[in-house]
Amino acid sequence: MNSNHNDTIIIGTGIAGLTAAAELSARGRKVLMLEKNDSTGGHVGQWSVCFPFGISGRELAESILPQSNANVSIRTRSTASAISTLPDGSLSVSCTDGTAHSARTVLLASGYGMFDARLKEELGYGIYPGVLTSEDIERQWQKGERPLAGHSNPRFAIVHCVGSRDLKCNIRHCSKVCCMVGVKMATEIRQRYPDSQVTNYYMDLRMFDNGYEELYHDAQLNYNVQFVRGRISEVAPTNDGRLYIRAEDTLLGKPLRDKVDALVLMIGMSAHEPLHVDGEPMNRSINGFVGTASPVQINLTATPGLFVAGAAKGPMNITEVLADARAAAAETDKYLSR
Repeated sequence: MNSNHNDTIIIGTGIAGLTAAAELSARGRKVLMLEKNDSTGGHVGQWSVCFPFGISGRELAESILPQSNANVSIRTRSTASAISTLPDGSLSVSCTDGTAHSARTVLLASGYGMFDARLKEELGYGIYPGVLTSEDIERQWQKGERPLAGHSNPRFAIVHCVGSRDLKCNIRHCSKVCCMVGVKMATEIRQRYPDSQVTNYYMDLRMFDNGYEELYHDAQLNYNVQFVRGRISEVAPTNDGRLYIRAEDTLLGKPLRDKVDALVLMIGMSAHEPLHVDGEPMNRSINGFVGTASPVQINLTATPGLFVAGAAKGPMNITEVLADARAAAAETDKYLSR
């Protein structure tokens, strides 16, 4: 057992975990953060530009919690596997490397997984080089890479709701942010490739938050992004190295065929496998994400001292995650003050 007299252990160093750590540190709490990957920032840390902030995900993550913080220590390559309640009421987190860490409270900020686009075989991911996921292209841009740089007048198709609201894949939930990210990505493609043509294929657009509807109109009016209400049913390679796509325009009720240089799949959020707490899997919501104590106690779990924040509970956008993580930190601090 490795006990460093921590007040809180935070599992996950995405923007939810970093925000909660910064809040708890400001309240004088000692925090240990456990991160399964080599670096902090989570999914957002891999994005080239975050809407509506206008900065990269790495910049956003670094602005939340500066690297030097006397109250916060971070252990990377530490994958939490189970949580158990100790006789004194504190909690112990076991990791897959055989270590264990204890604290009075634990805050689960483990985020979300991404839908495996290979399960949608008709879209060709992992089969045809020109098929990319939204995360693939964000990583490339983050690294300074410029895919399709040698193409003249490149054509892009963006497919929404890949792994969201898909009963064939037993997925009922909406991933919530994909519409906005798809439209943001379309405008960014037009900025990076001024001679390109971009078409978004969608079921319906859920542009619900501040600035989202304006982003949608800006994409059409100022960037000439095309929107087609319909689903792509087939993708196949062409002799000239492009992709042939077959779709249906469900508004006009007619089939569509096109050739594109790249197909970008907006993959949805999925739940991680639940941690075991005191030998039992954590309670899960209807969509498989971490369940909370009640509909109004949204940062508490059924286990005393165990809290949850951010997209571990279900799809959220960045501003929602930041607010939720602050609320979770406040609940954790209140518990510690008893």
